[in-house]
Amino acid sequence: MTTMLHNDHFMKLREWIPIDKVDWTTLSENPNAIPILEKNLDKVDWTQLSENPNIFEYDYVAMKNRIYKSGIAEDLMKNRFHPMNMSRWGKWGHDSVFDDE
Repeated sequence: MTTMLHNDHFMKLREWIPIDKVDWTTLSENPNAIPILEKNLDKVDWTQLSENPNIFEYDYVAMKNRIYKSGIAEDLMKNRFHPMNMSRWGKWGHDSVFDDE
């Protein structure tokens, strides 16, 4: 049975699939096959893997650092929490200052 939890590598081949019959070239292109490919690096078709969009992952720490160092975070907060947007705050999941009215 196949089990999968995104990015936690709880994925395996179904029991009825013999691993020696797998087409590793095609599997190397499959975005959902990254956990299996990671466990079988000797079988990966590296040319085909280069076309697989899931070989990349987000570097959230670097993204956060860049947003704060560039000033984008401050500019975004100034824009979103500007008084002209007060009527929209309730739709964003914040208590609106107009709720009592």
